[in-house]
Amino acid sequence: MLVIGLGNPGPEYSKTRHNAGFMLVDSMVRVNRSNVRLAGENYALTEAKRSKKICRGEFYSSAGKLSGFFKPMTYMNLSGKAVKCLVERMSIPLTELVVCHDDMDIPLGEIKVKFGGGAGGHKGILSVSSELGSSDFARIRIGISKSATGDPADYVLEPFSEEEKDIFDKGLKQAVSAVHALAAKGVPTAQTIFNRKLESETSQEIDTNV
Repeated sequence: MLVIGLGNPGPEYSKTRHNAGFMLVDSMVRVNRSNVRLAGENYALTEAKRSKKICRGEFYSSAGKLSGFFKPMTYMNLSGKAVKCLVERMSIPLTELVVCHDDMDIPLGEIKVKFGGGAGGHKGILSVSSELGSSDFARIRIGISKSATGDPADYVLEPFSEEEKDIFDKGLKQAVSAVHALAAKGVPTAQTIFNRKLESETSQEIDTNV
Protein backbone atom coordinates (compact mmCIF):
# COMPACT_ATOMS: atom_id res chain seq x y z
CA MET A 1 0.00 0.00 0.00
CA LEU A 2 1.27 3.44 -0.96
CA VAL A 3 0.35 6.36 1.32
CA ILE A 4 0.38 9.82 -0.27
CA GLY A 5 0.20 12.96 1.85
CA LEU A 6 -0.77 16.17 0.07
CA GLY A 7 0.69 19.57 0.89
CA ASN A 8 3.02 22.32 -0.27
CA PRO A 9 6.83 22.07 -0.06
CA GLY A 10 8.93 24.62 1.78
CA PRO A 11 9.30 25.75 5.41
CA GLU A 12 6.83 28.61 4.94
CA TYR A 13 4.04 26.04 4.46
CA SER A 14 5.17 23.31 6.85
CA LYS A 15 2.81 24.18 9.72
CA THR A 16 -0.18 25.39 7.71
CA ARG A 17 -3.60 23.73 7.65
CA HIS A 18 -3.20 22.79 3.97
CA ASN A 19 -0.22 20.61 4.90
CA ALA A 20 -2.20 18.17 7.02
CA GLY A 21 -1.35 15.40 4.54
CA PHE A 22 2.37 16.09 4.83
CA MET A 23 2.05 16.09 8.62
CA LEU A 24 0.42 12.67 8.48
CA VAL A 25 3.24 11.23 6.38
CA ASP A 26 5.79 12.69 8.82
CA SER A 27 3.88 11.05 11.68
CA MET A 28 3.78 7.72 9.82
CA VAL A 29 7.54 7.86 9.27
CA ARG A 30 8.10 8.51 13.00
CA VAL A 31 5.72 5.75 14.09
CA ASN A 32 7.30 3.24 11.70
CA ARG A 33 10.87 4.51 12.16
CA SER A 34 12.43 1.08 12.52
CA ASN A 35 10.96 -0.10 9.20
CA VAL A 36 11.29 3.07 7.11
CA ARG A 37 14.09 4.65 5.10
CA LEU A 38 14.25 7.65 2.79
CA ALA A 39 14.51 6.04 -0.62
CA GLY A 40 14.59 9.12 -2.82
CA GLU A 41 14.10 12.87 -2.74
CA ASN A 42 13.74 13.60 -6.45
CA TYR A 43 11.73 11.25 -8.62
CA ALA A 44 12.19 13.25 -11.82
CA LEU A 45 10.85 12.33 -15.21
CA THR A 46 10.87 14.61 -18.23
CA GLU A 47 7.93 15.62 -20.29
CA ALA A 48 9.05 15.00 -23.86
CA LYS A 49 7.68 18.14 -25.49
CA ARG A 50 8.77 20.63 -22.86
CA SER A 51 11.71 18.78 -21.27
CA LYS A 52 10.43 19.82 -17.87
CA LYS A 53 10.60 18.01 -14.56
CA ILE A 54 7.09 16.89 -13.70
CA CYS A 55 7.62 14.54 -10.79
CA ARG A 56 9.38 15.44 -7.56
CA GLY A 57 8.84 14.20 -4.05
CA GLU A 58 10.13 12.56 -0.90
CA PHE A 59 9.55 8.82 -0.94
CA TYR A 60 10.03 6.67 2.16
CA SER A 61 10.07 2.92 1.63
CA SER A 62 8.55 0.75 4.34
CA ALA A 63 8.51 -2.91 5.24
CA GLY A 64 5.35 -5.02 5.51
CA LYS A 65 1.95 -4.10 4.16
CA LEU A 66 2.85 -0.41 4.08
CA SER A 67 5.09 -0.25 1.04
CA GLY A 68 5.86 3.43 1.24
CA PHE A 69 4.98 7.02 2.10
CA PHE A 70 5.22 9.89 -0.37
CA LYS A 71 5.11 13.68 -0.17
CA PRO A 72 4.80 15.30 -3.63
CA MET A 73 7.05 18.34 -4.02
CA THR A 74 5.11 19.75 -6.97
CA TYR A 75 2.82 22.04 -4.90
CA MET A 76 -0.76 21.16 -4.07
CA ASN A 77 -2.43 22.06 -7.36
CA LEU A 78 0.00 19.86 -9.34
CA SER A 79 0.12 16.95 -6.89
CA GLY A 80 -1.33 14.56 -9.44
CA LYS A 81 1.71 14.76 -11.70
CA ALA A 82 4.02 13.49 -8.98
CA VAL A 83 1.51 10.90 -7.76
CA LYS A 84 0.99 9.49 -11.26
CA CYS A 85 4.75 9.28 -11.76
CA LEU A 86 5.31 7.23 -8.60
CA VAL A 87 2.22 5.04 -8.99
CA GLU A 88 3.37 4.07 -12.48
CA ARG A 89 6.98 3.59 -11.43
CA MET A 90 5.97 1.30 -8.56
CA SER A 91 3.16 -0.40 -10.52
CA ILE A 92 0.78 0.31 -7.63
CA PRO A 93 -2.89 -0.58 -8.34
CA LEU A 94 -5.30 2.17 -7.33
CA THR A 95 -6.88 -0.21 -4.81
CA GLU A 96 -3.56 0.01 -2.91
CA LEU A 97 -3.36 3.81 -2.98
CA VAL A 98 -4.30 6.00 0.01
CA VAL A 99 -4.31 9.79 -0.40
CA CYS A 100 -4.39 11.90 2.78
CA HIS A 101 -5.42 15.55 2.80
CA ASP A 102 -6.93 18.43 4.75
CA ASP A 103 -10.70 18.95 4.60
CA MET A 104 -12.61 22.07 5.62
CA ASP A 105 -15.94 20.19 5.62
CA ILE A 106 -14.83 18.08 8.59
CA PRO A 107 -14.52 19.52 12.13
CA LEU A 108 -11.05 20.05 13.50
CA GLY A 109 -9.83 16.94 15.31
CA GLU A 110 -11.96 14.49 13.31
CA ILE A 111 -11.16 12.32 10.31
CA LYS A 112 -13.12 10.34 7.76
CA VAL A 113 -12.13 7.43 5.54
CA LYS A 114 -13.49 7.59 2.01
CA PHE A 115 -13.21 5.56 -1.18
CA GLY A 116 -13.80 7.23 -4.55
CA GLY A 117 -16.17 10.12 -5.09
CA GLY A 118 -15.63 13.76 -5.99
CA ALA A 119 -12.88 16.15 -4.94
CA GLY A 120 -15.19 18.39 -2.94
CA GLY A 121 -13.35 21.44 -4.23
CA HIS A 122 -9.94 20.21 -3.01
CA LYS A 123 -7.51 21.09 -5.80
CA GLY A 124 -4.94 18.52 -4.74
CA ILE A 125 -7.46 15.70 -4.98
CA LEU A 126 -8.77 17.16 -8.24
CA SER A 127 -5.24 17.05 -9.66
CA VAL A 128 -4.64 13.47 -8.50
CA SER A 129 -7.96 12.21 -9.90
CA SER A 130 -7.39 14.03 -13.18
CA GLU A 131 -3.86 12.70 -13.71
CA LEU A 132 -4.78 9.13 -12.73
CA GLY A 133 -7.97 9.26 -14.80
CA SER A 134 -9.90 7.85 -11.85
CA SER A 135 -11.02 8.70 -8.33
CA ASP A 136 -11.20 5.04 -7.31
CA PHE A 137 -8.69 5.20 -4.48
CA ALA A 138 -8.96 5.46 -0.70
CA ARG A 139 -8.71 8.81 1.03
CA ILE A 140 -8.19 9.91 4.61
CA ARG A 141 -9.81 13.31 5.07
CA ILE A 142 -8.30 15.22 7.98
CA GLY A 143 -10.59 17.84 9.47
CA ILE A 144 -9.38 21.44 9.70
CA SER A 145 -12.85 23.08 10.00
CA LYS A 146 -14.15 25.98 7.94
CA SER A 147 -12.93 29.54 8.19
CA ALA A 148 -15.19 31.66 10.38
CA THR A 149 -14.34 34.74 8.34
CA GLY A 150 -12.22 35.64 5.35
CA ASP A 151 -11.07 33.86 2.22
CA PRO A 152 -10.80 30.04 2.47
CA ALA A 153 -7.72 30.18 0.20
CA ASP A 154 -5.97 32.33 2.80
CA TYR A 155 -7.33 30.28 5.71
CA VAL A 156 -5.77 26.98 4.57
CA LEU A 157 -2.37 28.65 4.23
CA GLU A 158 -2.39 29.91 7.80
CA PRO A 159 -0.78 27.97 10.69
CA PHE A 160 -2.86 26.47 13.47
CA SER A 161 -3.19 28.42 16.68
CA GLU A 162 -1.79 26.71 19.78
CA GLU A 163 -5.30 25.71 20.86
CA GLU A 164 -6.14 24.40 17.38
CA LYS A 165 -2.86 22.48 17.18
CA ASP A 166 -3.69 20.49 20.32
CA ILE A 167 -7.05 19.46 18.83
CA PHE A 168 -5.55 18.78 15.39
CA ASP A 169 -2.85 16.53 16.88
CA LYS A 170 -5.53 14.27 18.38
CA GLY A 171 -7.08 13.91 14.93
CA LEU A 172 -3.66 13.24 13.43
CA LYS A 173 -3.15 10.32 15.83
CA GLN A 174 -6.49 8.91 14.67
CA ALA A 175 -5.40 9.36 11.05
CA VAL A 176 -2.22 7.33 11.71
CA SER A 177 -4.35 4.54 13.19
CA ALA A 178 -6.68 4.79 10.18
CA VAL A 179 -3.77 4.19 7.79
CA HIS A 180 -2.82 1.04 9.68
CA ALA A 181 -6.45 -0.08 9.76
CA LEU A 182 -6.69 0.34 5.99
CA ALA A 183 -3.55 -1.75 5.50
CA ALA A 184 -4.60 -4.47 7.93
CA LYS A 185 -8.38 -4.63 7.55
CA GLY A 186 -9.42 -2.78 4.37
CA VAL A 187 -11.67 0.17 3.59
CA PRO A 188 -15.06 -1.00 4.95
CA THR A 189 -13.67 -1.87 8.37
CA ALA A 190 -11.64 1.34 8.56
CA GLN A 191 -14.77 3.33 7.70
CA THR A 192 -16.76 1.57 10.41
CA ILE A 193 -14.12 2.40 13.00
CA PHE A 194 -13.22 5.96 12.09
CA ASN A 195 -16.21 7.57 10.39
CA ARG A 196 -17.65 8.86 13.62
CA LYS A 197 -17.02 11.76 15.96
CA LEU A 198 -13.61 11.73 17.58
CA GLU A 199 -13.79 10.78 21.26
CA SER A 200 -11.62 12.88 23.52
CA GLU A 201 -9.84 10.15 25.44
CA THR A 202 -10.73 6.87 23.71
CA SER A 203 -9.33 5.55 20.45
CA GLN A 204 -9.59 2.21 18.72
CA GLU A 205 -6.61 -0.05 19.29
CA ILE A 206 -5.09 -0.88 15.92
CA ASP A 207 -2.01 -3.08 15.48
CA THR A 208 0.66 -0.77 14.03
CA ASN A 209 3.07 -3.58 13.22
CA VAL A 210 1.93 -3.95 9.60
